[in-house]
Amino acid sequence: MKKNILGLFILTIILMSATCESSKKTTSTPSNPNEETTGETPSVGEEKVTMLVNFTTTDDINAALAKAKRTDKVVFIDFYTTWCAPCKVMEQSVFLDEDVANYMNENCICVRVNAEKGKGPDRKIEYAVDAYPTMLFYAPNGDEVARRQGSLGIEAFKQFMKASVWKARNPSGKP
Repeated sequence: MKKNILGLFILTIILMSATCESSKKTTSTPSNPNEETTGETPSVGEEKVTMLVNFTTTDDINAALAKAKRTDKVVFIDFYTTWCAPCKVMEQSVFLDEDVANYMNENCICVRVNAEKGKGPDRKIEYAVDAYPTMLFYAPNGDEVARRQGSLGIEAFKQFMKASVWKARNPSGKP
């Protein structure tokens, strides 16, 4: 019995220290909630989590689509909420993966939209989003080429990402 209590105590200490370590990765939110930022995205409450994927945190998706057309890049849109556990999984693992970040930053204009703030509720309706996270890929011409709801592991996301970018760049389906 004493061994079980001691084991639980040690496990609690380990979990608490892990939580403290993850909280060191946050910075404060800018005073303007609609301010466009790169590489950081809102997380729980008023904090931001720095990610390797260069996300633009704006609800102006049309600006991202226009930029994609000018730069011949694919648009990736991640609809999320601050309370969504699968969204947190994506931001704490997939969007911190170096291979994912390098590929996304080279090939995509990446946008994260908080579905509950700013114009997010309107964009959620406009893009028919009813679950979180919802991830969308758009070709430079503005056509939706892929949609996925729910979190993915790193390897599954890499497959989804590469297939979506390929499809966006090859609308005829021919190599």
